[in-house]
This record gives sequence, C-alpha cells and structure tokens, in this order.
Amino acid sequence: MMAGVLSRKTQPPFDVNGVWIAEIQKPGQHPFRVRLDLAAAGERLTGSVAYPTGEGAIRDGVLKSGTLAFYTVHMPQFATGEATVRWTGVVEGSGIRLTESDDSGVGRGIATRR
Repeated sequence: MMAGVLSRKTQPPFDVNGVWIAEIQKPGQHPFRVRLDLAAAGERLTGSVAYPTGEGAIRDGVLKSGTLAFYTVHMPQFATGEATVRWTGVVEGSGIRLTESDDSGVGRGIATRR
C-alpha cells in the first residue's frame, strides 16, 4: 500500500526561472542561438527571447506539468514586417527540449541554464 501512495506523489515543479541559452537547428539551415529569459508564476510564463535578429516579449506563456508554450512577435533587423515565432518545450532533467516554428520552418534544440 505504501508503494502505491509514493508512486502517486508528484515531483516538485522544475524551476525554469532565469536565463537559458539554446542552439536551434532547422533542416537545411545554419544553427542559431537564442537567449530565453524566463519567469514563471504558477502556470503563467513571462519573459523574453533574444534572437540573432532582435528581441520579443513572451506572449500567452503557459507552464503546466513540465511543458511550456508561448509565442513572440518582434521586428527583425532589415525586415519590412514583424516575425511571429511560436514555441513549445518540455522540461527534461536540467534542460528544456524546445521546438519553434515561424514562416521559415520548424527548429529544434535544447536550452541549458546560462
């Protein structure tokens, strides 16, 4: 009976607060680095993402059961329109496995604490 009680016990939530660096790779493209500055309060996720082309604030950020989702909007340098980038992630060990998508495709990478 005791083993059953322990197996239902939830693990403490993973602290995603702070600065994370990820190298993102899209098929057929050079990898690029992003800097994520994350702040979680309950299931709400805020912060920003610094791209090689500019920075965007996290919008509609959610962190629930070890998964996160949000999007950013920023005006890339030398561009004529805004870029919307959608992110999902799964907390795994001491990192976050990330997937991002935008008009130029889907990229994947692992974020580690800075």
